[in-house]
Amino acid sequence: MRAALHKFSGRCEKGLPMHRFRLVLLGFVLITLAAGLRSKVGTVFPAKILGAGNRKLVTGAAPDSARSGAVLWSADMETGDLSEWSRPDVPGGPNTGGGVFDSGTATASVDVVSPSHSGIHSAKLYINTLKPSEVSTSGARLFRWLEPENHVEL
Repeated sequence: MRAALHKFSGRCEKGLPMHRFRLVLLGFVLITLAAGLRSKVGTVFPAKILGAGNRKLVTGAAPDSARSGAVLWSADMETGDLSEWSRPDVPGGPNTGGGVFDSGTATASVDVVSPSHSGIHSAKLYINTLKPSEVSTSGARLFRWLEPENHVEL
């Protein structure tokens, strides 16, 4: 079945108005342009127009607090163990700022085989579900508390 355009009426034989097709096409083009401009310009363009790039954030944070964007602590597991989670002390030491906390049938370890975001090691948190009576009380946690205590703005 062919749809032919009538020269004077602007309609197809099936009765679909041509202006509807044009509107849909125009809408698609506008959405594509808007998406392209948004990905190209991002949030930098409005910030430059409004002068937001020259403003400074004023907070009530203490002067010795870390500046915005500064890394306070990080771990990459490339030591082959989870010792970085206890920094600045050794695991279980008196000055640890976090650590590895396992309960029940859970274990936390470093895995070399699993995919990682960078490097060759990744954290592996595992709960053995073969012992169903202990699963509800099991948990593997990698947790930091030193930075939130020392930097109230977090």
